Amino acid sequence: MLPAEPLPLPPGHSKEQRVAEGVMLKLLSARLGVKLQPRAIRLPSGVRLVVDGACDDPPILCEAWAHQGEAKSAQRDKVAKDILKLLILKEAAREAGDPMPRLILLFGNAGRPGYAADAPGGRRPYASSASTSRLSSCRMRLDLR
Repeated sequence: MLPAEPLPLPPGHSKEQRVAEGVMLKLLSARLGVKLQPRAIRLPSGVRLVVDGACDDPPILCEAWAHQGEAKSAQRDKVAKDILKLLILKEAAREAGDPMPRLILLFGNAGRPGYAADAPGGRRPYASSASTSRLSSCRMRLDLR
């Protein structure tokens, strides 16, 4: 076998956040009465998108964000990218004639999400435009200590 070197983890990537997001998805699954599981979805273009949680019946796509406290610029960008990913997948489902999935952004912070706290009314333009596409936001109090 060829020698291998572990790849560095991307910024903001932590084992604790991955574990917390898994717990959040289990709690949301129980609340909704479904089983949300990570899923890789290949678009007709060949692009592969991975969502934190998905279910076929009923169709649900979910992105989880376990960050606690005020979000930094790169973290707000991550949430914006998650919103865009969910909307791209919804459009792909529509084009394929599949049932429209419920889109959920799942936040581990039970308070107002820090990613949007700096905009008037607590929303950035991308968040408000996503909300017109029926993007749900769900916040949970999460204490794993």
